[in-house]
Amino acid sequence: MAKQGSLSINSENIFPIIKKWLYSDHDIFIRELVSNGCDAVTKLKKLSVMGEFEEADDEKYKVEVRINPTDKTLTFIDNGIGMTEDEVDEYINQIAFSGAAAFMEQYKDKASDEQIIGHFGLGFYSAFMVADKVTIDTLSYKEGATPVHWECDGGTEFDMEDGDKAERGTTITLYLNDESYEFCNEYRCREVLNKYCSFMPVEIYFVNEEEEAKKAEEAAKKDAEEKVIDVDVKDADAKENNADTEDGDSEVTLEEEEEEEDDAPKPINQIHPLWTKHPNDCTDEEYKEFYLPKAKPEIVTVPRANYIAVRGRGDPNEENGAYQRAIGVLYAVAYTLKMSKRAGHEIEGFFDYVVPPLEGFWQMPDTETVDYGRKSDFRWISVLRLPDFVTKADFDWAVEAAAKKKKLDCSKAEFLAVDEGLCVQILHLGSFDDEPESVAKMDAFLRENGYENDLNDVRLHHEIYLSDPRRVAAEKRKTVIRHPIKKA
Repeated sequence: MAKQGSLSINSENIFPIIKKWLYSDHDIFIRELVSNGCDAVTKLKKLSVMGEFEEADDEKYKVEVRINPTDKTLTFIDNGIGMTEDEVDEYINQIAFSGAAAFMEQYKDKASDEQIIGHFGLGFYSAFMVADKVTIDTLSYKEGATPVHWECDGGTEFDMEDGDKAERGTTITLYLNDESYEFCNEYRCREVLNKYCSFMPVEIYFVNEEEEAKKAEEAAKKDAEEKVIDVDVKDADAKENNADTEDGDSEVTLEEEEEEEDDAPKPINQIHPLWTKHPNDCTDEEYKEFYLPKAKPEIVTVPRANYIAVRGRGDPNEENGAYQRAIGVLYAVAYTLKMSKRAGHEIEGFFDYVVPPLEGFWQMPDTETVDYGRKSDFRWISVLRLPDFVTKADFDWAVEAAAKKKKLDCSKAEFLAVDEGLCVQILHLGSFDDEPESVAKMDAFLRENGYENDLNDVRLHHEIYLSDPRRVAAEKRKTVIRHPIKKA
């Protein structure tokens, strides 16, 4: 099947267009290629439902993103529908790009508008803004299909021949150029995946091939050592007890099984995020995963969320002070919304829900950090998260209704939308006054991984209070601490 040719395009300047204009946000290529993999899986699932593909009982669909820092490669693997030679010809080799000149003129001043990405079916070709060479290895789901290997060095010439891929799906490998080597950094790649792919409908796994090889080598070495020890122990037992040692299988304890399970690869995304579900459909594990991060720093991309908010300043511990009064307003509005049906107010899409834990955004004047010894100087925004179905109109109704029913001044309550974006967070255990210790761990983690805090007047120190300080001793309190970050 060996074949060479030129990509069928209507403009010889197509690649400069892609590299310079369409993809001004260079990290978008990851979104495009992962999205293509998810689409391939989704199509196969539909064929299975239609009876045109026989799905295995233990079928596990996924998309893998693999980096190899030494080889400077970034690889995207899916086990979806795959492609035949004719389909590669149709979808890869022929780029329908009518009116290229008109398009260039139309979008020349809109380099930052990512909405034009993929508008002409060019998602795959975003790879060439970071790669000197791209290869495709694909095998169609169709019975008797021949695997296909395709490669292109970023010009208009390509090579296509029979491949050696043995499993259904598509593998796209990018040989990164020197300017784009950053995408082989584990934390940079994870950052982009979290940014664009957190809620895609297919499980996405991230693999550092170098780390994978090291772990495999260590596991093999450990296994060999354990076998030697195991044999020695069994020989000793056999001699002592005159036991039959024909069964050489070692016994696996419950602890070992649990340890092995914890080490199993986990997807980087939530295909069914907690906040899209009815509470009755949420497991305890999902709830804990959403509200209880690890007691060690981790980088996350926080989605946009709406809150009931009250702003103020001063010591939060002041008896009947501004902060404590603000909390009273928050809960008055929150429970008015929760009980809206009983009050005769219909909210579209409403379902019964649990009012989430109290949260707060904190800042001090003249400093990016939080000085816990200057509590009277605190500027804070106390918040409670709102379900997505609550609109601004619903919120306004609740503020007015709560004020009348509770005879409470709720005028300071506001409907606040927050898009935190890239953050570092940790679960702090203990007193609020001990938080600097956890913050120091976060700061050290950022320095080690090429990030820095991005605290300013908009992006603030964020806390989520998982324990009620009125009922839980200070040393047992659980608080999520979250800081906005950026690349150093």
